[in-house]
Amino acid sequence: MFRASERLAQLAGAIRETNFASIEQARVGVANLQADIAIDPGRVLRVAANLNAGRFEAAVAEPTG
Repeated sequence: MFRASERLAQLAGAIRETNFASIEQARVGVANLQADIAIDPGRVLRVAANLNAGRFEAAVAEPTG
């Protein structure tokens, strides 16, 4: 679950530290993401839709080469 939230934050332009040295740093990262969602939930939904579309395209892609 955390990786998905982290990816949503990155795609939404809220790039956060991805390697956490402690659980406290991870909690701060989650709190920051929650704040971003509270500010603009529509952006999070758009990012999720784009992420799902990307996964679908990757799943149905034809191999090249």
